[in-house]
Order: sequence, then C-alpha cells, then structure tokens
Amino acid sequence: MEELVLELKQEMDILAGKKAEYDQRFGDFVEETVDLSQEIDRHKKRVDELKIMIQPLALARFESAGEKKLYGGIGIREKTTLDYDLDRAMAFAKEKDMFLQLDRKLFEKAAPGLGLDFVTEKKIPQVTFPKVVEL
Repeated sequence: MEELVLELKQEMDILAGKKAEYDQRFGDFVEETVDLSQEIDRHKKRVDELKIMIQPLALARFESAGEKKLYGGIGIREKTTLDYDLDRAMAFAKEKDMFLQLDRKLFEKAAPGLGLDFVTEKKIPQVTFPKVVEL
C-alpha cells in the first residue's frame, strides 16, 4: 500500500504542475489574443446586423418576384406551419379516440392529410444564408 500511496503522491504532484502550466499557457494565450477576440466579436456583430437588414429585402424580392435563389447564395425556404383551433383539435382527437391527450407533433404531422375544416396550412418564407457568400 505504501508504494501505491507514494505513486499517488507523485502523480498528484505531476498533475498539479501540469495544471499550473496549462493555466499559465492558457492565460498567456487569452492575453495574447484579446485584440483578435474583440475583432471577431465586432465582425460577428456586424454580420448579424447585415443579415437583419438583408432579411426583409430578400423576403420582399421573394414576395414580388417569387425568386428563391438570390444574389450571393442567399435563399428563401418556405416553412409549412399549421394554424388550428387547439380546442377543436383536442375534441377531434377525443372523438376519434386517437390520443389520451393531444400530441401536437403527431397531430400536426397527420392533420394535412385529414382534410379537417378547422386546420389551415400556411407557408412561411424564411431567408437562408450560405456559409460562404459567393459573388
């Protein structure tokens, strides 16, 4: 046992030294790259601002011309959503004895094919941005 305790102490001492070295190097890295980190944050904020400015313009172009593939690889994707009266959907589920409680995800998957008068399908256009803008 004594030998194992001696080895444990040695390993713990080595581990403490390695952790201290790591903390020192990491601190140096953070200190050396603080300007770069601030530049990244600034550019990321500007990218987000530009996307917010581009979105309504892209949606307007889609609405007016139906274009889905826009300049720079920006695109429009139409997301389908369902709009329905939750109480009527619940009543339908109980009437058909389909669910003990309304499973909205399952109901929304099945509802388009059921032809229910209280469900309307809507397409909502969404702007998509490429990982790399190619001009």
